[in-house]
Parts: sequence; C-alpha cells; structure tokens
Amino acid sequence: MQQWCKNCRYYSPFEEEKEKGFGNCNCSKFKYEGAYNWKEKGLEKDNLLYMDYDWYNASIEVGEEFGCIHFRAEE
Repeated sequence: MQQWCKNCRYYSPFEEEKEKGFGNCNCSKFKYEGAYNWKEKGLEKDNLLYMDYDWYNASIEVGEEFGCIHFRAEE
C-alpha cells in the first residue's frame, strides 16, 4: 500500500466534483498557530505549525497522492 494521503486515516476527501483528488488532513501533529503557542515547551519537532494573518481559521488541504511521515493506514 502506498503511503499517500488517500490511504491515511487522517485524510477526509472533499465531496464536490471540482475538488476531486483533494481533501483535509486531520493529523494532530499539524497545529493551528491560533490555538497553540509555538514557543510552548515540549512541542515535538515533527509538528507542522500553520496560521493565517487574521487569526480566524486555517486548515491543511492536501492532494490525495501527497504523503508524509505521519501516515497511518486506514483501519
């Protein structure tokens, strides 16, 4: 099995036809800067921090054939 997002338990595909092949990643290693302090002690070095300029909302969107070190096979 390829370790691509489409085979990962953290991946949720978009349902609209125009967005086919892409989806959201819900891995807990990806942290929104609006909710987490990146200077927090004990932050593991395999995290990805993301943010936006308005501190409103942001999400991780990936292509279904993207892969990462946090891949976990679907159950």
